[in-house]
Amino acid sequence: MSYVLPTNLNKVTITSPLDTIASGDVSISIIVKNSASFSGSNYLMDIKGIGSIEIDFNYIEDIGNINDFKVNVPRMDMEILDSIKLSSGSTRESLINLISKLSGDDIIIIKVTLNLKSDYYYATRDNCEFSFSKRSVSLSAFHPIKFGLPPLDAVWGSTYFSGKYVSLDNSYFDANLNPIYVDTVLPRDLIEGYLTQLGSNVDVQYHSTIYPYSYSDLPPDNTPTLMPCDYSANYDPSSFDSAPTDFEVATERVKEYALSECAIIGNVMGYAFYVPRFDKSANNESVLTSDDFESLDLDIKFKNVRYYDFLSEHTDLSNVTTNTAGSPEIINFLGDVDINVYYPKPTFQESSDYDQGVDRFVRAGSIYSYPAGFPDNLEIAFKKIFRISDSSNNVDAGSYISGTILGIDKLKPYEYFSVGSGVHPLVDNKDFRPSYLKYNLINDTIEFEAYEF
Repeated sequence: MSYVLPTNLNKVTITSPLDTIASGDVSISIIVKNSASFSGSNYLMDIKGIGSIEIDFNYIEDIGNINDFKVNVPRMDMEILDSIKLSSGSTRESLINLISKLSGDDIIIIKVTLNLKSDYYYATRDNCEFSFSKRSVSLSAFHPIKFGLPPLDAVWGSTYFSGKYVSLDNSYFDANLNPIYVDTVLPRDLIEGYLTQLGSNVDVQYHSTIYPYSYSDLPPDNTPTLMPCDYSANYDPSSFDSAPTDFEVATERVKEYALSECAIIGNVMGYAFYVPRFDKSANNESVLTSDDFESLDLDIKFKNVRYYDFLSEHTDLSNVTTNTAGSPEIINFLGDVDINVYYPKPTFQESSDYDQGVDRFVRAGSIYSYPAGFPDNLEIAFKKIFRISDSSNNVDAGSYISGTILGIDKLKPYEYFSVGSGVHPLVDNKDFRPSYLKYNLINDTIEFEAYEF
């Protein structure tokens, strides 16, 4: 099943008035296919409850042995009165009637604007519930990365990347034995472009160790660079037999890049971000004191792991792994669970060297040279996620804390936080990476879970 966006020629737009709440000015628009033959295309709605924006960064499905770790997406919940009013008159229609007419693959677009910054969320009829007694519709919507579709007004593919391609020696020759060069897109340009298109007036926070270069910031001469060595036509649906959209292809690539670097990614409250979990850039830090916490709980448990087998490939020849001599790493021979995680290299990714003389990338065909410290940072970052205590390799599961922060502006979704002195000896002057955030827009609070790193 392929998800389908409403078209500009057959859609209903339902808008809420601008509302001032504790966290700022907010308005919501819903765009849905008109499958119920409504009498107009523009309606007004009353939001009964703006719920929360929830991000479970480190969601793991299996509570026993772990063999998978996925990119999880932000979610927003809301409750809307079922009766919607035509903007230009008094005609009223039923929102649940409109939604019930949709097919299972029809996308409902939700645009949330908070303090002049907008994010998009998507839902299907499967994510909606109707309460007869309340006469309301409850809706859970998810970040578009779950669906692989851009907003209706997004510019993408060859149009978006015009002027942003870089030239690559494709290692092939034409009939006259002349080398063939192709245009491709560097990972940073793909990621930043992807995030920019999923919001408006967004503040982009991009931090990457292995994907730092862009078409406007090329690497020094002969610098090994990870890049997709494929034709730019791969972002054109006509180049695929199964005809996935160019945005679906980009979505898969962005997920692969995030997993290869243990990065959090998303669009939340006007912030678009791609940040490795081990990143400690100064502008990604929030310092919290005892006055910022409404509640704080401490958990010092860890996962009692027996075997840890981790492999993350970045090219055919380069990888980061804990497996040596064909055997997984032994954390505790008497441990309770095993962890076996494998990420193949991002599609078509290879290592290339930039040649300033000809302004072109040349395939290196050799082992990629990782930036200093990256393999250790990647291994430890995943061990922190899985809460592994590994004294032989200097990895401490540390403290796991949860609680409520007063003020949604105190911690941005891409930030880590440090705790000031005077809170508790187990957390004072330590750094924590959130694994779960729940922004309550009405109460202006953040529920969180975080691990020491």
